[in-house]
Amino acid sequence: MRPLKRIAVLAFVGLSWLAGSSRVLAEDTKGKWQFGFGLSYFATTDYIRSNADLAIASGVTGSCGEGALCPVGSTDDRPDINIMNQASIHDDFKLDFRASYGLTRWLAVEAAASYMNAPVGNIEFYNRNTTQGISAPNDTTTSGVNSACGPEAASLSHCWEWTPGAPDEVKRNTMLPVGTITEIPIHLSGLIRFRPESPLDPYIGLGFGYIMTNLKKGDEFNRTAALPLFSDPAAKVSVGDEGEYNINNRCLRENGGSCTNFHPGPLEANVKNAWEWHAVGGVDYYMSDHMSVYVDARYVWTSGSIDIRTDGAHQVRFGINDPGALMLQVQGKPGTTYNADDKSTWYLWEDIGVEANRHFHEAICPECKGDGFLETEDKNLSGAFDPQCPTAASPFCEDEGWLYQVPPGTRTLNRDALDQAVRIPCLACAHNNTFDTEDTNGNGYLDRYLVYGLDLCSTPEGVGNSRCSTTVPSHRYVWPQGCSQSPETLGPFQSLKESGCPPFLIPHTLPDPNDPTNPNKCLIDDVTQQCKLVYPSIGGTGSDDSADTIIIQGGRIRMGGFALGVGFKFTF
Repeated sequence: MRPLKRIAVLAFVGLSWLAGSSRVLAEDTKGKWQFGFGLSYFATTDYIRSNADLAIASGVTGSCGEGALCPVGSTDDRPDINIMNQASIHDDFKLDFRASYGLTRWLAVEAAASYMNAPVGNIEFYNRNTTQGISAPNDTTTSGVNSACGPEAASLSHCWEWTPGAPDEVKRNTMLPVGTITEIPIHLSGLIRFRPESPLDPYIGLGFGYIMTNLKKGDEFNRTAALPLFSDPAAKVSVGDEGEYNINNRCLRENGGSCTNFHPGPLEANVKNAWEWHAVGGVDYYMSDHMSVYVDARYVWTSGSIDIRTDGAHQVRFGINDPGALMLQVQGKPGTTYNADDKSTWYLWEDIGVEANRHFHEAICPECKGDGFLETEDKNLSGAFDPQCPTAASPFCEDEGWLYQVPPGTRTLNRDALDQAVRIPCLACAHNNTFDTEDTNGNGYLDRYLVYGLDLCSTPEGVGNSRCSTTVPSHRYVWPQGCSQSPETLGPFQSLKESGCPPFLIPHTLPDPNDPTNPNKCLIDDVTQQCKLVYPSIGGTGSDDSADTIIIQGGRIRMGGFALGVGFKFTF
């Protein structure tokens, strides 16, 4: 507002000097035209309020005890200092052009047009990025090397040796420019003059008009709107709050639909042409019969506004999955990222002779190792072992010495062609009453193994990446999200899909609690009556993938406001 104050001071000084001039001229504008041009400073009076200091109490007044204030239940994530930011159309100068005709000595009609180009913004774009820290190796339960788990095939560090530490949390509180708006208002006014025969001729007026607009969004705004969260249909918001006010425990989507696991609509800013009403007041000072200077002020009311929305809402708070900060690397190919469409990046972990398949590949089917197919007795791909010979009730017999070959990533067989093309003989499998299969995790697929999850921000590739506010000096390995670490956590066969997960970790036994010092005695499983196997557990990527938060401010900025201007008029 400082330039506006300067114009007001200059206008006051100029009028004082003119009023004191010894030259006194008068001009009656009845039946005459006036044409003028000038410069004014326009201050938009509306802005988007910030919710950064929003706090929600846990109860209403009086419900928390006599004279006691209710404790705060939740607060907005953003720094309270954000309330000092007022997202608006920035105050700026505009060029004015006007023409009027005197209907009487006291009354004139005026048509005016202006041109203004002003910045719009800045809106709050807040991001809290949480990455899972990994502690130093701490493995006291396993021994030996599982070459299927680790940063590389030859690495001495294994996935299960890393346990989650305290997550790193990086907050970015950005003020995002929206762009620039061009406004061309056209005004039609009726003016009443108070001293038509005096050189100092004040006037007031009312009128209406139409504001033509164009909004050019800035490069930074466009880059933000092109983030994968908005541009990639596969990107999902795990949970979202939308509306004018949003906090952690409130769920609302203004455009309908579920508040969880959805792809949000775009980040956008729009403006439309609009009608307006205005009031005007000013004064002309005539330096000659045909030339005058003027100072006037105008106030404009309009419903027209710049509308800034994300997913159709004026403000959003998104909890987002963070696959961009987790790279899935391929074993034996350091630096190679997994690509589901590129078979060279697949690692068929059930097909390469991992420890869990040692017996199958050595005693049952040595030729099955590394052949690219899932070999299994499960002829009907039901996930259940059907050892009985065909009957009317059970047409399948899966213990007759045949292994059926299933392509990786599928559970499809041509049941009309179950011949030598899709089955191989297996004498060691016949009538042993054992479910012989290469499918060690029982999900019906020959799984691709992505070896390990690697926090992108802990790699050289993370330097300069927009998702990585900071980088760390050492690699961080995490277990891929959603991957089972033991067979006990697998669900029903029919609901499972090809996982792309590592093989199960090497299990260990527990000592007999009644004889803990005897290494030959173990805790007995109540179901199998065998030694109870316990699988190591490591930190997954849950903290890294689902703890990130984005808050985007939006709203309507009405284009009305106050203008103070000076200029020249010519009378004919």
